[in-house]
Amino acid sequence: MKNIFLGLIVLLFAGCATIISGTDEKVSVESARGVARIEVDSKFQGMTPQLITFETDKDHKIRFSFPDGKVFETKLERRINKWILANILFGGIIGFGVDFATDGAYTFDTDPIVCKGQDL
Repeated sequence: MKNIFLGLIVLLFAGCATIISGTDEKVSVESARGVARIEVDSKFQGMTPQLITFETDKDHKIRFSFPDGKVFETKLERRINKWILANILFGGIIGFGVDFATDGAYTFDTDPIVCKGQDL
């Protein structure tokens, strides 16, 4: 009975980072210079301020365009999700495989991105 219970726990936590964090992150994109047009990976997302959902499958280029013609850019870079370490205890190699296959192994810093009038 104890082995069955442990087996169920392992299956439940396979892919810990994917289960806990998912494969996208919401990040607030703002401007200290007033309203700006926001593009993410060359696609229009709206005007500042905006809460944008970023897929964790890659880094993202964010572009701020202001009415006066000034343009500023930054990059949102993904990093390894700390929840992937839970696979050492629960998910094992299957958990690591699930997390990397679904991009749940990655996350972003979710602090607001604020354009202050220079490239960030």
